[in-house]
Amino acid sequence: MSDPSPGAAGILARGAKRGLAVEDFGPVWDGARLRLSRAGWLAAGLEPFLGMAVPYVSTSSGRLSADAVAAALAALPDRPGLRILELASGSGVFARLFLDALRREAPEVYARSTYVVTDGSEGILAAQAAHGILDTHPGRVERMRLDLTADWPDLGRFDVILATYALDSLPFDFLALNGAATWRREVRAYLPEGQEATADRLRAALAEGTEAALAPFFRLGPTLAHHTRHVPVDRAALPQAAHLPDDTGGVTLPYVHSWGPLACLHSAADRLTEGGVVIFSDYGHLVPYGPRDTPEFQGYGTSVAIGLNFPQIEAAFADRPGRTLFRPVEDDGHLYTRVLRRGDGPDLGPLVDDLYGALRYRALHATVDAARQMLRGRLYEAARRYYGMALERLPQDWALMQEIAGLLHLAAGEPQDAADMASLGLGLNPVSPELWRILAEARLELGDAEGARAAADRGVALAPAHVAAQTALARVALHQQDHAAALRAVAEAFLHDTEGDSQDSLLAIQAQVLASQARGQIRVLMASANPFRALDTPPEE
Repeated sequence: MSDPSPGAAGILARGAKRGLAVEDFGPVWDGARLRLSRAGWLAAGLEPFLGMAVPYVSTSSGRLSADAVAAALAALPDRPGLRILELASGSGVFARLFLDALRREAPEVYARSTYVVTDGSEGILAAQAAHGILDTHPGRVERMRLDLTADWPDLGRFDVILATYALDSLPFDFLALNGAATWRREVRAYLPEGQEATADRLRAALAEGTEAALAPFFRLGPTLAHHTRHVPVDRAALPQAAHLPDDTGGVTLPYVHSWGPLACLHSAADRLTEGGVVIFSDYGHLVPYGPRDTPEFQGYGTSVAIGLNFPQIEAAFADRPGRTLFRPVEDDGHLYTRVLRRGDGPDLGPLVDDLYGALRYRALHATVDAARQMLRGRLYEAARRYYGMALERLPQDWALMQEIAGLLHLAAGEPQDAADMASLGLGLNPVSPELWRILAEARLELGDAEGARAAADRGVALAPAHVAAQTALARVALHQQDHAAALRAVAEAFLHDTEGDSQDSLLAIQAQVLASQARGQIRVLMASANPFRALDTPPEE
C-alpha cells in the first residue's frame, strides 16, 4: 500500500493558498494591512481613542503622567524650567495630566517650561485643539506635526522626551535568524473568494498608494487575512542591522526587528540636553522568542501595532557611551517603561524601579482589586471604602473615577454622587464619552433635563460611534419628547452596535418613542373631534 501522506499534504497546501490576493508578497510594514491602518489613522482624528479602539486608558489615566514628572524632576533637579517633547501625543490627555502634575509638584519649574505636543496626524492635533484638551495650560503648549518614520527636522534640544504607545506603531520586520543567516517573513493580504469586485478596487487603491485612494478602504483592514513565506535577505542591508544578534545557539529563532523604534530612540537621545531623559512606555516581549513561538502583529480596531522587542532595545544601549538605560528590577506585567538618559546625572535606578516596578503596581492596584472583589459579593459599602483608598493613591485616575461613577449610579442608586464623581473625572479628561454618558443619565434621574441633554449632546459630539452615549441621548430626548432626536440616536446606536449587545435596550427605547408619538397623535385626534366643551346650555327667553 502506498504512503498517502504526500497526497494529503498537497490537499492541505491547496487550502492554505486559497483567497483573492490583493498585493504581491512583501515586508509586513509595507503590506496592505498596515498601509490601510496608517491611512485610517490619519483620517480618524480622536475617534479611535474615544471609541476605545485604542487602549489609551493605561497610558493616560494619570499615573504614568505623574510618574514621568517625578522621573524628569529627579533627573534634572537644578533646571529652572523644562523643554518637553511628546511623541505621538494622540488624545492629548497624557500631556494635560503631565502638566497638571508638574504645576502641582513644581510650580516654579512649570512656569518656565514649554511642552511641545506632536503627532503624525494633523487631524489629531486639530481635534485636540478643537476639544480644548490643553486649554487649561495657556502659554505652556506648542503643537507641531512630526512624522516619526521620516528624518526629524531641526527641533533644537529638549530636557525630556516622552513616548507612550508611540514606538509600537513604527516600522519593524518579522525575521528568522540562525547565526548570521537571516530570513524575512513576507506577507500578502487576501480577501475571501466571492469578493472579486472589492478585491479589484482594493488592488487599484493600493497600486495608486495615496492617502486619498486608501482612506475609503481602511475599515477593510481587519477583514484581511495573510499568506506568509520566508525569504533570505542580506542582513547588512537591513536598517539598524548592527542591533541584530549573531549567536542564536545553532537554532532558528523568530525575531521582531524593532528597527523603527531603535532609530526613533537614537534620534530622540541625540536631541536631549546633557542629563536629559527619554521616558517611553509600551507593550512588547521581555524575553527572546523561542523556536516554536510565532510573533504576530496586533490589531486595535482599524489600527495595527507590534509590541517592542525590549531585549533588542536594551542590548542596543547597554554599552553605548554617553547613554544609560534604566529599567525596573521586575516589570509590572502590563505596560513596560524605560528611561534613557544622555550623559551623566543622578542614579535613577532605584526611582525607576519604585515608579515602574511590579511591587508598586501591585500596591497601587490592590485596593482596586479588593473593591471589585467586594462588588462581586454585593458588599457595596466595603467596595466604597476600598475605592476611596484607591483614589487616595491614584488621585488623577479619571478612568477609576469613571468606574466608581458608574457604580454609584447603577448599583448604589446615588445619582447626585454619580454626577459629582463624573464631573470630577471630566475635570481630568474632558473627552471621555463614557463620563459624559454617566453624567447625562445621573442628571436626568435628578430631574435636570436640560443639564442631562447638554451632557448627552457633548458625549455624542465627541464620539458619534459610542453606542452608550447615543443610548443616553435617546433616553434624554425621549424624556424631553424630542422624538426625532431620540429616533436618530437609536438609529445611530443600532448602526454602531456591531456585536448586538445593546439591541434589547435600544428596541425598548424605540418602542417607548413610538408609543409616545402614538399617544400624542391620539390627543390631536381627540382634540379635533371634540373641539368644544359646553359649560352651559343655550339661554331660554
